[in-house]
Amino acid sequence: MVAEVTPEVADKRTILDPRNDVIVEACAGSGKTWLLTSRIIRALLSGAKPSEILAITFTRKAAREMKARLTDWLRTLALSDDKKIREFLLERGVSGDDIDASVPRARRLYREYLSTSGGLNINTFHGWFIQVLRMAPWSAQSGRGRSLSDNDDLLLRDVWEDFFQQIGSNQDVFDSLNYLYSRYELHNTHEILKRFLNARLDWWASSESDDISKLIVAWRRDQDRDPLGYFLMDQGFLSKLVTYKALLRENNLASEMRALDAMESIEINENPDRWFLSLRKICKEKKISKAMTNRMGADKAEQYVRLSAELQSMIDKLGMERADWLARQMDRAVKIVGDELLKKFQSFKTDTNVLDFSDLEWNVRSLLLDDDQADFVLHRLDSRYTHLLVDEFQDTNPIQWTILKSWIGASHQAGTTIKLFFVGDPKQSIYRFRRAEPRLFEVAEELIVSEMGGLKVVQNFSYRNAAGITNLVNECFRKRISNFVLQQSVDPSLPSEVEVMPLIESAEPIVASNASIWRDPLVTRRSEPTDDRHYREGLLIAEKIHNLVSRKSINVDSECSPIKYSDILILIRRRTHLKNYEDALRSLDIPFVSQRNGALLESPEVQDVIALLSFLFAPHVDHHLINVLKSPIFSIDDGLLKVFINREEKSMWTLLIEDQESKEQKLPAELCSAAASLSIWINYVDKLPVHDLLDMVYSESDLINRYAGYALPDIAERVRSNLIAFLEYSLDFSGGRFPSIERFLEQIRVLQFEEGAGPGEGSQPGSLNSARIMTIHGAKGLEAPVVFLADATASPDADNWNILVDWTPGDDVPNHFSIYGARKDAGQVRTEVFQRHDLLNNVEDINLL
Repeated sequence: MVAEVTPEVADKRTILDPRNDVIVEACAGSGKTWLLTSRIIRALLSGAKPSEILAITFTRKAAREMKARLTDWLRTLALSDDKKIREFLLERGVSGDDIDASVPRARRLYREYLSTSGGLNINTFHGWFIQVLRMAPWSAQSGRGRSLSDNDDLLLRDVWEDFFQQIGSNQDVFDSLNYLYSRYELHNTHEILKRFLNARLDWWASSESDDISKLIVAWRRDQDRDPLGYFLMDQGFLSKLVTYKALLRENNLASEMRALDAMESIEINENPDRWFLSLRKICKEKKISKAMTNRMGADKAEQYVRLSAELQSMIDKLGMERADWLARQMDRAVKIVGDELLKKFQSFKTDTNVLDFSDLEWNVRSLLLDDDQADFVLHRLDSRYTHLLVDEFQDTNPIQWTILKSWIGASHQAGTTIKLFFVGDPKQSIYRFRRAEPRLFEVAEELIVSEMGGLKVVQNFSYRNAAGITNLVNECFRKRISNFVLQQSVDPSLPSEVEVMPLIESAEPIVASNASIWRDPLVTRRSEPTDDRHYREGLLIAEKIHNLVSRKSINVDSECSPIKYSDILILIRRRTHLKNYEDALRSLDIPFVSQRNGALLESPEVQDVIALLSFLFAPHVDHHLINVLKSPIFSIDDGLLKVFINREEKSMWTLLIEDQESKEQKLPAELCSAAASLSIWINYVDKLPVHDLLDMVYSESDLINRYAGYALPDIAERVRSNLIAFLEYSLDFSGGRFPSIERFLEQIRVLQFEEGAGPGEGSQPGSLNSARIMTIHGAKGLEAPVVFLADATASPDADNWNILVDWTPGDDVPNHFSIYGARKDAGQVRTEVFQRHDLLNNVEDINLL
């Protein structure tokens, strides 16, 4: 049991002392970033050079914020008088005896920080991994020099085409894929193969990936070992089944006779699954009744009921054996196909000179576990860094911990011990779907406290939440989270208000009248029930927001001010129903910004730009041209477009070109001006990449200002940011490897077809007065004076068609890696692994709240 130290005992002097190894478990709003940045200041004061400090966080945004805060503090120290510097240092645990000597040093830190070559390294894990790979010797196959891709989906679409073209040359993969298609259909097969690729780090780390040939042998060996076949050779079972069927016919119930006839009509060798399901139906548990006794007699009725129970027991056992057999065969088939697909995927990335985040992690792990290369890299790390700080440690994954552990262990062996400062909170772990492993927090705690003689500190005081919110959190979770530490508010006088809005019930089904039973399907579509509960909840939230903005005030920095839309944050648990809430807010004219994936491509202004690109690529498609002419780019009204009504079989663009080339122009001047601009842009379609073409269009048409001028004042800035975001997206699109307009439009169409695909809307300026609607994952670390938690009663998504990975926290390799389809068909062999898996999922679901 590790002795924990509360802030009352372990003051900031101990926590921030750079000579101490410390792990801090800190609740939300307790000032983790303040602690990390203060620890960096203390390390610099102690004589560490900026280049000797490595601070790792999980997002580029968090890294930028930490760097901005550090820069601001160092600038403040450089410009402040001695009194303010003393106050600053005292607040960060510098002892009174050392403060006077530290003041001149503190004032010089900013100059050293700016003048140090390479600077202080505040980075994400993946940003740091890129730096580590650059340290590797040239002989290491580390992916040095490749561009980084952050979109595997787009790469995978190209890989599928090559994979299918070459699959015929590998009979084992071909047969395995056919097996998956025939048993589990195309959608499920592709979904599980995609999940397999996403779990490639776990697969590479597992022992099975070393020799796929063993899986192939086992899969082919067991193909004809269906337990049903052995069962049908059991004479005892067959004898009981014959007797039972005779008794069933004698009982002569219509429903049972239909089930028996259905079973006997199925050819068992052609469709064993259907036959087995039919067998289950006729062998359900029976009970003796008076009617049964009258039909069969007492002895036969008793025999009938007894046989049904015996057969049901045998069939249940067979069902479990078949489920295990089918689960094993599916697992092996997916691994056989997935491993080959993964090889094609990796080969494609090599050929196109790119690598992704998974490659970064695996290459660094391989580098540090390779006896021939590790010493060189670890020596360079040791000679550079003396302090390692990690933020949000609960989001670390097993591969990242293996890398850190290798470095820390080597540093200790070499006697160049690096000082550690880890901050996190297992209760805030909500990224298990990204392979985060919160149990590693305990492993790191054991390393720092038990092995290195360091300190664990629990910070349970929140600067963010008022007492009413903190009390609500404590009441809700103290019995639901094991070892939950009650949280406290730093300022108990802060006002707060908590309201539970009414639960949205399902709408009553509409009963059709006799008059509406018959309908003409050519003119009247079928009326189907829809679940509009999320939209109706969104309307309630929108009405509440309207009342808050018009009637309520809040205290900000001791001043009372009316609530603004920008003070409001709406949190939802998943993206699935995000659009329903957006539609509800939009219907009541509530200005908002959203982070929904694909929202950028759905915005009207970006759809206009896509229509423009589509026209430039195919000028004779009239509906694209109509869209462009009516858009704010040219603002042509319907009256002017009437000139195209009698164009016969000519395209609108043909008429515009003919009018331009004629001596006397008959079309309105506005159309002629538009045609002139479009003609210029068309000439550059084959000469410029998409981004450069769009940049020219934006500039020559003053496109951004035109759209902002046509937009309502509340959304003008959003329109601007979306247009800028689309221009940036055209440059960043899949690493910039698809410069042609045809390829760009093709991928845009694919993204528009897939729900939730594509980029979110552009970042909004802080001055924009709009409510924010975000998922809990996307909003982590943000705060707002007014917060709505929507869809709070949502249950977790069904856990089907996924990868089951089980790591013992701290181990370098997983102890289990397998594939499962529908959970009900997962079999019994993996029961214990599934129990651990479900427990971790349940903990994370609680953490989400």
